[in-house]
Amino acid sequence: MTNERAATSFLFLQSARRSIPPVFSRLPPGMHVDVASQYELDDIDDTALHSYTALLLTSHLDQIHFERRRGRIEGYLDSGGTIVFNGPIVRPFLTELQPFVPLPKRTLETLRVCRLASHPAFPDIAVERLSLRRGVAGFWGRGHNPPPPGATLIHGLGPERAPVDWEWRRPAGGTLLCHAGNDIWGFLEDEPDADALPLGVLGWLASMEKTV
Repeated sequence: MTNERAATSFLFLQSARRSIPPVFSRLPPGMHVDVASQYELDDIDDTALHSYTALLLTSHLDQIHFERRRGRIEGYLDSGGTIVFNGPIVRPFLTELQPFVPLPKRTLETLRVCRLASHPAFPDIAVERLSLRRGVAGFWGRGHNPPPPGATLIHGLGPERAPVDWEWRRPAGGTLLCHAGNDIWGFLEDEPDADALPLGVLGWLASMEKTV
């Protein structure tokens, strides 16, 4: 990790031996992403951890390891931080969270993404682009992580509008942006505007920067 922090710093917790999302090397001025293995979380003291605007997670997260750090996670959120979670929740890391609920039936219609509310994290992304990738449905999500009471529902799946994306402003402090599908960071990775989706999310996070 770097010693100098930009105006807005994020911590990307790498959970597998995979390449770092290329968008993190193409950030606009004033944004910076530090990268650490999630297993190095215990080596980061609270002052340093709480200085990050957001923790960026991947769908490859070791959820057993992460859930066992519930106290540190709650402390980070209590300080006003934000967590961006990708993938199905298998081991809830907060008491208010519940395990992933898969769609009972997967068809083109049940996998179709619909917008439930406009949200500044997804300002320029048409839901049609989320519904199909190379003509195949299901990459954005195949079920949902049940949202806590009071969460803002952003995107739904199919006629039942299963909430695949939501934002929750935690009463005790902090925010959770939950996406129950493949990583947002690389979803459009092979398209000319691949950075638009993750930069939309990071731009929203930067607008929420906390004072610590």
